Amino acid sequence: MHFSIGMDIGLVGIKGVVMKGENIVAQVVKDTGVRPALAAKECYEQLLSDADISSDKIQAHGVSGWGSKTLSFDFDIEYLPDVVCLAKGAKWACPTSRMVVDVGAQTAKVARFDGNGSVKKYELSDKCASGTGRFLEIMSAALGLKVNNLGQIGQAASKLVEISSQCSVFAESEIISYVNTGEKTEDIVNGINYSIAKRVSTIIMRVGIQEDIIITGGVAKNDAVVRYIEEMVKVRFKDYGVDPQMIGAIGASLTAQQT
Repeated sequence: MHFSIGMDIGLVGIKGVVMKGENIVAQVVKDTGVRPALAAKECYEQLLSDADISSDKIQAHGVSGWGSKTLSFDFDIEYLPDVVCLAKGAKWACPTSRMVVDVGAQTAKVARFDGNGSVKKYELSDKCASGTGRFLEIMSAALGLKVNNLGQIGQAASKLVEISSQCSVFAESEIISYVNTGEKTEDIVNGINYSIAKRVSTIIMRVGIQEDIIITGGVAKNDAVVRYIEEMVKVRFKDYGVDPQMIGAIGASLTAQQT
């Protein structure tokens, strides 16, 4: 059975997997940094080391994501659309799924797909950061918090402080104003989580709800955002037992095997 490598090179993180057929042999998550090509090369080398195989054993390479075209490897690479990889990875993670919601650092994506993992309809967020992980990073920095703690902090809130601005710059000003008027941090965070969930839910409704929907990307680890999205679109996301950040890379690996 052949080995393949899939990499999802995002604005903040690089996710990579080595797969043998449909089985994960090794996986790596690495900060993208300011030199994505160098970080991707280091990620690739780490994948080979963790899998304990040489590069000549890799039969297919699939790459997607914001930084995919920055690579300079000396072998053939399949450059793949993000939504194609997400759909393929989602179908692998949850065979009954027909819809994936991905909320990453740069964009939010929603795709419906068929039983083969082929995309039938999809929507992306606009260029504004309001529906992305980057929005959460900017807001958490304004509050002096770590972005990974926003879900837990928001769930301790006693009320929801509304963040009305879609622009991250204006939203940051709103937050600073709320801090200065004495609003509790957890209530502001609750509003931040609600705000991003509202943006993502709008995209989901444009695509149309499909059965066994799953959520992926780094923001999927924010339980408060996930809960709010579920309430807004009136569904429950399916559990699938894989790091939600890895779905795009898994899909890239599987798609490369088939091309």
